[in-house]
Amino acid sequence: MEHHMEVLKTLDNEFAQSLVAQFENRGSLSEKQWWWAEKLAAEASQTGLDAMDQVDLSDLVEFMHKAGENLKFPKIRLATEEGHRVVLSVAGPRAKRPGTINVTDGGPFGDNTWFGRIALDGTFEPARGCTSEVQDMLNNMADDPAGVASAHGHKTGNCCFCNRELTDARSTKVGFGPTCADNFGLAWGE
Repeated sequence: MEHHMEVLKTLDNEFAQSLVAQFENRGSLSEKQWWWAEKLAAEASQTGLDAMDQVDLSDLVEFMHKAGENLKFPKIRLATEEGHRVVLSVAGPRAKRPGTINVTDGGPFGDNTWFGRIALDGTFEPARGCTSEVQDMLNNMADDPAGVASAHGHKTGNCCFCNRELTDARSTKVGFGPTCADNFGLAWGE
Protein backbone atom coordinates (compact mmCIF):
# COMPACT_ATOMS: atom_id res chain seq x y z
CA MET A 1 0.00 0.00 0.00
CA GLU A 2 2.86 2.37 0.73
CA HIS A 3 4.04 1.79 -2.85
CA HIS A 4 0.78 3.42 -4.01
CA MET A 5 1.54 6.47 -1.87
CA GLU A 6 4.99 6.78 -3.45
CA VAL A 7 3.39 6.75 -6.91
CA LEU A 8 0.72 9.29 -5.88
CA LYS A 9 3.41 11.66 -4.55
CA THR A 10 4.75 11.99 -8.10
CA LEU A 11 1.40 12.99 -9.61
CA ASP A 12 0.38 16.56 -10.38
CA ASN A 13 -3.18 15.85 -9.22
CA GLU A 14 -4.87 17.69 -6.36
CA PHE A 15 -6.99 14.68 -5.33
CA ALA A 16 -3.94 12.38 -5.31
CA GLN A 17 -2.03 14.88 -3.16
CA SER A 18 -4.97 15.09 -0.71
CA LEU A 19 -4.89 11.29 -0.33
CA VAL A 20 -1.15 11.41 0.33
CA ALA A 21 -1.59 14.20 2.90
CA GLN A 22 -4.32 12.31 4.73
CA PHE A 23 -2.26 9.13 4.76
CA GLU A 24 0.76 11.00 6.14
CA ASN A 25 -1.30 12.86 8.77
CA ARG A 26 -3.53 10.00 9.96
CA GLY A 27 -1.51 6.96 8.97
CA SER A 28 -4.41 5.35 7.13
CA LEU A 29 -7.17 5.83 4.59
CA SER A 30 -10.77 4.64 4.43
CA GLU A 31 -11.62 1.64 2.27
CA LYS A 32 -13.01 3.91 -0.44
CA GLN A 33 -9.93 6.16 -0.33
CA TRP A 34 -7.64 3.12 -0.67
CA TRP A 35 -9.66 2.09 -3.71
CA TRP A 36 -9.01 5.50 -5.28
CA ALA A 37 -5.34 5.43 -4.29
CA GLU A 38 -4.93 2.04 -5.99
CA LYS A 39 -6.83 3.20 -9.07
CA LEU A 40 -4.79 6.41 -9.46
CA ALA A 41 -1.51 4.54 -8.89
CA ALA A 42 -2.47 1.89 -11.47
CA GLU A 43 -3.39 4.56 -14.02
CA ALA A 44 -0.09 6.34 -13.39
CA SER A 45 1.81 3.06 -13.83
CA GLN A 46 -0.13 2.33 -17.04
CA THR A 47 0.75 5.75 -18.42
CA GLY A 48 4.38 4.99 -17.66
CA LEU A 49 4.11 1.68 -19.55
CA ASP A 50 2.52 3.35 -22.56
CA ALA A 51 5.42 5.80 -22.65
CA MET A 52 8.07 3.06 -22.44
CA ASP A 53 10.03 2.10 -25.49
CA GLN A 54 8.45 -1.04 -26.89
CA VAL A 55 10.82 -3.96 -26.43
CA ASP A 56 10.78 -6.80 -28.95
CA LEU A 57 9.59 -9.95 -27.17
CA SER A 58 9.53 -12.14 -30.29
CA ASP A 59 12.23 -14.38 -28.77
CA LEU A 60 9.87 -15.07 -25.87
CA VAL A 61 7.03 -15.90 -28.29
CA GLU A 62 9.34 -18.28 -30.17
CA PHE A 63 10.49 -19.81 -26.87
CA MET A 64 6.91 -20.54 -25.79
CA HIS A 65 5.94 -21.90 -29.22
CA LYS A 66 8.97 -24.21 -29.25
CA ALA A 67 7.77 -25.64 -25.95
CA GLY A 68 4.34 -26.07 -27.57
CA GLU A 69 5.91 -28.65 -29.88
CA ASN A 70 6.43 -30.87 -26.80
CA LEU A 71 3.67 -29.70 -24.45
CA LYS A 72 -0.03 -29.23 -25.02
CA PHE A 73 -0.26 -26.24 -22.63
CA PRO A 74 3.18 -24.69 -22.03
CA LYS A 75 3.33 -22.26 -19.11
CA ILE A 76 5.92 -20.25 -17.30
CA ARG A 77 5.19 -19.37 -13.66
CA LEU A 78 7.28 -16.57 -12.16
CA ALA A 79 7.09 -14.10 -9.28
CA THR A 80 8.09 -10.43 -9.15
CA GLU A 81 10.46 -9.09 -6.50
CA GLU A 82 7.39 -8.02 -4.52
CA GLY A 83 6.05 -11.59 -4.69
CA HIS A 84 3.27 -11.06 -7.26
CA ARG A 85 2.66 -14.09 -9.47
CA VAL A 86 3.11 -13.72 -13.23
CA VAL A 87 2.07 -16.60 -15.50
CA LEU A 88 2.69 -16.82 -19.24
CA SER A 89 0.57 -19.19 -21.31
CA VAL A 90 -0.08 -19.70 -25.01
CA ALA A 91 -3.61 -18.85 -26.16
CA GLY A 92 -5.28 -21.94 -27.59
CA PRO A 93 -6.66 -22.45 -31.11
CA ARG A 94 -10.18 -21.36 -30.13
CA ALA A 95 -9.01 -18.20 -28.36
CA LYS A 96 -9.78 -14.74 -29.69
CA ARG A 97 -6.11 -14.38 -30.70
CA PRO A 98 -4.65 -17.90 -31.01
CA GLY A 99 -0.94 -18.34 -30.41
CA THR A 100 -0.47 -15.08 -28.53
CA ILE A 101 1.04 -15.21 -25.05
CA ASN A 102 -1.36 -14.35 -22.23
CA VAL A 103 0.23 -12.69 -19.21
CA THR A 104 -1.83 -13.03 -16.00
CA ASP A 105 -1.43 -13.75 -12.31
CA GLY A 106 -2.43 -17.37 -12.98
CA GLY A 107 -5.79 -17.16 -11.26
CA PRO A 108 -8.86 -18.88 -12.69
CA PHE A 109 -10.32 -17.26 -15.80
CA GLY A 110 -12.56 -14.37 -14.79
CA ASP A 111 -10.93 -14.11 -11.36
CA ASN A 112 -7.40 -13.45 -12.55
CA THR A 113 -5.45 -10.24 -12.96
CA TRP A 114 -4.82 -9.62 -16.65
CA PHE A 115 -1.43 -7.99 -17.25
CA GLY A 116 -1.66 -8.08 -21.03
CA ARG A 117 -0.74 -10.07 -24.10
CA ILE A 118 2.34 -10.61 -26.21
CA ALA A 119 1.33 -10.52 -29.86
CA LEU A 120 2.73 -12.94 -32.42
CA ASP A 121 5.09 -10.21 -33.70
CA GLY A 122 6.59 -9.82 -30.20
CA THR A 123 4.94 -6.55 -29.17
CA PHE A 124 3.57 -6.40 -25.65
CA GLU A 125 0.04 -5.06 -25.26
CA PRO A 126 -0.16 -4.08 -21.58
CA ALA A 127 -3.46 -4.07 -19.72
CA ARG A 128 -4.51 -1.66 -17.02
CA GLY A 129 -3.30 -4.05 -14.29
CA CYS A 130 0.23 -4.23 -15.69
CA THR A 131 3.14 -2.65 -13.86
CA SER A 132 6.65 -1.76 -14.91
CA GLU A 133 7.82 -4.65 -12.72
CA VAL A 134 5.86 -7.12 -14.89
CA GLN A 135 7.23 -5.47 -18.05
CA ASP A 136 10.79 -5.76 -16.71
CA MET A 137 10.23 -9.43 -15.91
CA LEU A 138 9.05 -10.10 -19.48
CA ASN A 139 12.07 -8.27 -20.91
CA ASN A 140 14.42 -10.29 -18.68
CA MET A 141 12.72 -13.56 -19.64
CA ALA A 142 13.06 -12.73 -23.35
CA ASP A 143 16.75 -11.82 -22.91
CA ASP A 144 17.77 -14.75 -20.70
CA PRO A 145 15.12 -17.46 -20.26
CA ALA A 146 17.54 -19.95 -18.70
CA GLY A 147 18.86 -17.35 -16.25
CA VAL A 148 15.40 -16.20 -15.16
CA ALA A 149 14.16 -19.80 -14.86
CA SER A 150 17.24 -20.74 -12.85
CA ALA A 151 16.90 -17.73 -10.52
CA HIS A 152 13.23 -18.59 -9.93
CA GLY A 153 14.13 -22.20 -9.09
CA HIS A 154 16.85 -21.12 -6.68
CA LYS A 155 14.59 -18.58 -4.98
CA THR A 156 11.43 -20.71 -4.65
CA GLY A 157 12.67 -24.31 -4.81
CA ASN A 158 10.17 -24.99 -7.63
CA CYS A 159 10.56 -25.27 -11.39
CA CYS A 160 8.97 -22.29 -13.17
CA PHE A 161 7.84 -24.51 -16.05
CA CYS A 162 6.09 -27.45 -14.33
CA ASN A 163 5.80 -25.89 -10.85
CA ARG A 164 7.14 -29.07 -9.22
CA GLU A 165 9.45 -28.98 -6.23
CA LEU A 166 13.11 -29.37 -7.16
CA THR A 167 14.38 -32.37 -5.19
CA ASP A 168 17.24 -33.80 -7.27
CA ALA A 169 20.58 -32.17 -6.39
CA ARG A 170 21.38 -31.48 -10.06
CA SER A 171 17.96 -29.91 -10.70
CA THR A 172 18.28 -27.80 -7.56
CA LYS A 173 21.69 -26.60 -8.77
CA VAL A 174 20.38 -25.73 -12.26
CA GLY A 175 17.03 -24.32 -11.05
CA PHE A 176 14.83 -26.51 -13.28
CA GLY A 177 14.69 -30.17 -14.26
CA PRO A 178 15.99 -32.06 -17.30
CA THR A 179 12.53 -32.83 -18.71
CA CYS A 180 11.52 -29.15 -18.65
CA ALA A 181 14.90 -28.22 -20.12
CA ASP A 182 14.22 -30.58 -23.03
CA ASN A 183 10.66 -29.33 -23.46
CA PHE A 184 11.73 -25.68 -23.56
CA GLY A 185 14.97 -26.25 -25.51
CA LEU A 186 17.34 -25.23 -22.71
CA ALA A 187 20.73 -26.64 -21.78
CA TRP A 188 20.79 -28.62 -18.55
CA GLY A 189 23.69 -29.84 -16.42
CA GLU A 190 27.39 -29.64 -17.09
